[in-house]
Amino acid sequence: MTRKFPLFFIFILIIFTSSCKTPAPPDSPPPQPKAPEAVLVFTGIQADDPSPVSLDFLLTAVNSRPETADMSIVNWNAEINGENINDGIVFKPELSGINALSGQRMIPLTLELDMEFISGRGIPLSQDMEIDIIIDTLFVYENEDSPVRAWGKAVFTPVQNPVFSIIDIAVLKDELINTKFMVRIKVENPNPFPVSLSSFNYELYGDGRFWADGSEKNSLDVPGLETKQTDLYLGMNFIDMSRNLLNQIINLQNVEYRFCGEAQVSLNVDYLPHFTDSFELSGYSRVYDY
Repeated sequence: MTRKFPLFFIFILIIFTSSCKTPAPPDSPPPQPKAPEAVLVFTGIQADDPSPVSLDFLLTAVNSRPETADMSIVNWNAEINGENINDGIVFKPELSGINALSGQRMIPLTLELDMEFISGRGIPLSQDMEIDIIIDTLFVYENEDSPVRAWGKAVFTPVQNPVFSIIDIAVLKDELINTKFMVRIKVENPNPFPVSLSSFNYELYGDGRFWADGSEKNSLDVPGLETKQTDLYLGMNFIDMSRNLLNQIINLQNVEYRFCGEAQVSLNVDYLPHFTDSFELSGYSRVYDY
């Protein structure tokens, strides 16, 4: 026998089943455009002598949107060992450059450091130097501008010139007409690593007049943060000298001197394995018979 359900129960069942249906999800909002990016990486260091020093960076600018943007560098800031200092630093290229950007672009940048100026600001050159640079870029789209900041860091060991000074000047009077000078110099190495000096070329002037010159090929090795002495020898001819100056030297009197020259400096630093250093010293010295 078939049981029949009242129409009332059938009506309730239809309402219940219809109320359990999952409602349709609302329309999703359109995806937000992806923000542009800028990444700054230190790539190397260049130098021909201790100052200036050029630090190379690579700025990678990424525009992930389908529309083209104009990208520019609007500002930069540098810190050296935690101290904000923009004087004595040249930033290349200039900030006025505007670059049309679609996709990814790599832009080489250079910081040129005047190490003598930076040292004069009280930043020591006797320790590793940390350079932190901040680059502010601006991506300009048709309907909006998007600023992006990039950070980069470089760490390197500064190189300082050796410091020369004269201890004394001696006359080696082996002959009457042709004789020699010996100039005893002191070389101070302010760097924490050793330096080697070779290929000395030098001239000696006494009382404002040329006396003698010479050269030295043997190297002088000076350990880090130490001082060494060496003797340099110069050949001299008295024929062209005034009688007064000749008498001064023969009588072993004090003379006003100027000693100048250059030397090849070699060191174990990747970015600056060697350079030519010039020196010029002047003062009064006791000239004695050696």
